[in-house]
Amino acid sequence: MKKLLVLGIFVIAMSFTTHKFYVSNTLIEFNAQSQSYEVTCKLFTDDLERALGGDAIHLGAENEASNANTLVEEYVRSHFKITFNDQPQLLSFVGKEVENDLTLCYFEMYQATDFNVLKVDNTMLLELFPEQKNIVELTSGGRSQTYILTKDKTAETIFH
Repeated sequence: MKKLLVLGIFVIAMSFTTHKFYVSNTLIEFNAQSQSYEVTCKLFTDDLERALGGDAIHLGAENEASNANTLVEEYVRSHFKITFNDQPQLLSFVGKEVENDLTLCYFEMYQATDFNVLKVDNTMLLELFPEQKNIVELTSGGRSQTYILTKDKTAETIFH
């Protein structure tokens, strides 16, 4: 719990300042009612814009590129992968929103909860920032687990 509190304070503090830290936060949460996993990726907007093509992309602005959602979806799908029992899962893009200097990207995937092994591979923004830290939090069945992925460790295997 203490770890989550520190993480939450860090993310909130960073959303109001020009950042010198390179971090993303991804929440994977099982929704029992819809029997789906909801995935929320929080990234600094300026970092994501840079990864998508630099000055040509202005997420959340009036002059946002018409293909911005497609670019975001393709980027996240190519850098964030989930497998259940060695079976790759398809992330269905739900949408995105820009709040202050954070972009929240929403995905869903449908998978029964009776898997034995879940693997998360997250390389978002590592091509730009070698010091990038990608925090992944998995919440399912009332349990929450948090992992920090880096250029030296881009994947985590979780046994259910």
